Amino acid sequence: MATLILISIDRQGGRMRFNLSANTIEEALDMAVPITTNSNSIIEATLLTGKIRLKLPLSIFDDQSFEKPMRQLEREWTRLLEQPIEDSQRPYELQVQLMQETIDLYDHRIAYLESSLCRAEQQVSRLRLAAEASGYFADIFDSYEPLRNLYRRYLANAHTQKEKYVHRLKTSQA
Repeated sequence: MATLILISIDRQGGRMRFNLSANTIEEALDMAVPITTNSNSIIEATLLTGKIRLKLPLSIFDDQSFEKPMRQLEREWTRLLEQPIEDSQRPYELQVQLMQETIDLYDHRIAYLESSLCRAEQQVSRLRLAAEASGYFADIFDSYEPLRNLYRRYLANAHTQKEKYVHRLKTSQA
């Protein structure tokens, strides 16, 4: 259901309000044609459909029926929608590209985690040498062990996820 609310001014300068209710927007707009042809100037047009309130541009009220342009537009849309998609492989190619990008991201993550784990191992080695030489800080190694274990878990998870995507990529290309 569509309601078209028009406010117009007639030749004598009197303001009139019209509420045009119809089943479709096209019918409501066609109902406005007699109002504009009787030398009334539309100064405000509002379209209500459901919960939507839309101010319409006044240039659309040019004394022409909306049925013909709407049907022409509908035919054009139907023609466009019925055309086959030229590149039917595009969604598949996009999926492959996204999987490859995900694999690359896991490669970067793995490299970062391996580097971080290596730095943590080097730090522990340096601290161990310093602790052995001085006799102090022997219990500091306990604080690094959870960090190293965390990096190892993240690294194992990254390898697992990467392999999952590599497997998906291989099966999708088979």
